[in-house]
This record gives sequence, structure tokens and C-alpha cells, in this order.
Amino acid sequence: MNLRDKLVTVSPRETAGASSASRFDFQKHWALAHMLGLHLADRDYRVLFDFYEDVVVLEPADNPTTIHFYQVKGTKRGHWTRGQLISRAKGKDGKLPSILGKLLSNQQAFQAETGSLNLVSNARYKLKLNNNENAQSRDNVQLHGLASEELAAIAKAIGEELGVSFSCAMDDITFLHVTSLSLTDHVAHVKGRLVDFLEKVFPDKAPSAQAMYKALLAEVSRKTACEDPPRTFDDLCKHKSLSRSDVAAMMSGATVGETFKEIWATVDNAIRHEGFNISEVATLRVACNTYLLQRMDPTNSLLCDLTEKITAALDAALPNDAPINSIAQLFSAIEAQLAPTGLVGHPAVSHSTWKSITLVIAHEKGKL
Repeated sequence: MNLRDKLVTVSPRETAGASSASRFDFQKHWALAHMLGLHLADRDYRVLFDFYEDVVVLEPADNPTTIHFYQVKGTKRGHWTRGQLISRAKGKDGKLPSILGKLLSNQQAFQAETGSLNLVSNARYKLKLNNNENAQSRDNVQLHGLASEELAAIAKAIGEELGVSFSCAMDDITFLHVTSLSLTDHVAHVKGRLVDFLEKVFPDKAPSAQAMYKALLAEVSRKTACEDPPRTFDDLCKHKSLSRSDVAAMMSGATVGETFKEIWATVDNAIRHEGFNISEVATLRVACNTYLLQRMDPTNSLLCDLTEKITAALDAALPNDAPINSIAQLFSAIEAQLAPTGLVGHPAVSHSTWKSITLVIAHEKGKL
């Protein structure tokens, strides 16, 4: 059975987190920050929210072979001790899973596919390392690097809890991380990371960081809160995850939105100045925005052809630095040049389509 199938046939150990998603803002912000890091690292990722663990990363996104589990703990405590990591509170039906027990149980369900098991917290770990140093000085600790007495106590507790021997594979792939994300100011922290992220991805003109933050956090929150059990991998992707391509599409949409505002401010002023009626203005506004979105798809051959033909027609109608004297006259000139191509009157090319493309290209050429 491949990983795609196992994800929807192996039941998560517990599923109560989604109904309490509003309490986990710290976890959601850590997930968002981690996702930005994966994106900058050019990883082909898919992040699952509150499914098996607080955060799960699949790689590659659409046909995953590797799975990484992240348990995220925001706490006001000064540090984590071994006892706190392996202790089990009493529940209604018996003892509840320990922190490490729950994390390591994921490797039982996905033995061949587990790439790493990760405990992430803003608090440090008061554990002895095998070089006699203390883990409190480290931001990242591999379980394998703990002192033998620490590992022996963990192995005994995990063995009793999970009913299996603590394997070398578990301590080799299990990590304790200290995140720099602030427990009390994680919103500002993530917004700051997002600004840096957008400046790197869009060095010339980044979309609004505030708009992107709202859009991304809304999606993370929605995916986290979804309680419907997925029946297929496609269901899981749709309702509980965000992938690299999903985030890229959201960023492109935000970029287009900012571009559209700039273009339309100029176009709107020009066409209203010539007396276009309200209905025509509204139609062209929608068509301009639609064109900016659709032209991002290089496989849209009809739109690519139309853009090329209108660019050539515009250059012919306005050679060199000739300005536009009349938009209505420009439309007539472009229509005359397009007529022999068969594009004017094409079922998929309305008058508002080619007119909006003309206006966008004219703006981009500095003609408006």
C-alpha cells in the first residue's frame, strides 16, 4: 500500500484537535512560518493541518513517499524535563498518551515512510546529552544524542506505552526543536517573516504582506478546523492541506490583485474621460481583471495568440511614441487589424475580452 492510500486508511490515534482549533493560534502560526521556510527552500511539499499530528509534511506533494510529523507545544514553562515528556495523565478510559508516546506512535503506523518525528516548542529541554552537556543550550537535539540514562528511561516508558521495543530507528529520526516563534507575539513574528519572504519571492514588487497574511492564515485555520474524515487522498488534499502549488497560486492571485489596482486606476480614468457609460465601464473592469488572471496560464493558447496579435496591432496603430488620442478610435483600429485573423467574432473572444487586453497592454506600454 502506498503512502497516498495509507493516509486515508490508517486512522489517526486521536482526532479531537480540530474541534478546539481556535485554541491553537501558536500552532497555526508556527505551521505558517514553517510552510514559508519550505517554500523558500524550493521543496515540493504538502502540509497537513491537525491530521495525525499538529503539522504533517508530505514530500513530494502529489505522490508522497516521505512523511514528517511535527508536534507543536506552546508553553509558558521554563523548560521540558524527561518526566514531562514521558508522563501519562489519567483519562476517562485509562491513561492518555504521553507527549513522546503520541509522537513516536506515528512511526508505528508509517514505518517505511516516516522521514522524521519532531517535537517543537518555544521552551527548552532540560535533558542530559551524551557528551555530558545539557540540551538547554541547544536549539535542536536528536534523541540519539541524549545520554544513555536518558535514553534508557525513555525507551522503558515508550515500550510500556506503545507495547513495542524502542528501536534505534526511532531515536535516529526523532528531534527536539526550540522555535524562535514568540508565544506572546507570534502574530507580529510571522508577519515579519512573511514580509521577508515576499521580498525574496517578489524582489521587484511584492504583494501586500497584510493581505497575504490574512489569506494564508484563513486557509490554515479552515484546513485545521475541518473535521470531516477524508475518504480519498484527493479529499485529504482539498480539505486538510496546502501544497507548494496552492501557496504559489495564492501569491500570484495577490500579485495580480495589486497589478490590477494600478492598471485599473489609469484605465478607469481614461475611459470615463471619454464618456464610456457605467455599464461599459463595469464590463471592462471585470474583463481586465479576468485577463490578468488567465494570462498567467501559459497553456491557454488562445489567450496567448490573442495577446500576441493585439500587441502587434497596437504597435501598428501607435508606432514609436505616438500617444492615444481616442480610446474609441484605438478600439476601431485594433478591431480592423484583428478581423482578418478570425479572432474577432470567435465564440470564446467577446468584445470586452479583446478590448480589455488592448487596454492592459496599452497601459503596460505607457500609452495611457
